[in-house]
Amino acid sequence: MRLTKEQILNATANKYFVIGGRIYGKKMFSKMTAELLEYKDIEDELGIDLITLFKAIYEGIYVKTKNGISKHYTVSLRKWFQTNTYCLYYRPYTHIWFKDYGKTWALTKEELKQ
Repeated sequence: MRLTKEQILNATANKYFVIGGRIYGKKMFSKMTAELLEYKDIEDELGIDLITLFKAIYEGIYVKTKNGISKHYTVSLRKWFQTNTYCLYYRPYTHIWFKDYGKTWALTKEELKQ
């Protein structure tokens, strides 16, 4: 479940919050929550969580091909002009969609073998 801005504003009526044993003031909690909402909006627009995206870009991906599974280290984020959606490029003229994670591409070889 994703929090709405209204729920967060209602929750910030308290004077402080304890998260993971640390005490945060209302102002700091509001700022942190607003930043998290911004990240979630970006993830929604891209169609993939940022952790998976950055791991793919920095560590490379495994891709299913007709010859088996291959590792590609050079991966970039692109906006596909024909559909105006984001995807990963892993070699010239080859793109993969985020929605196919675990089917045609993954961060580990084991994820594709299933």
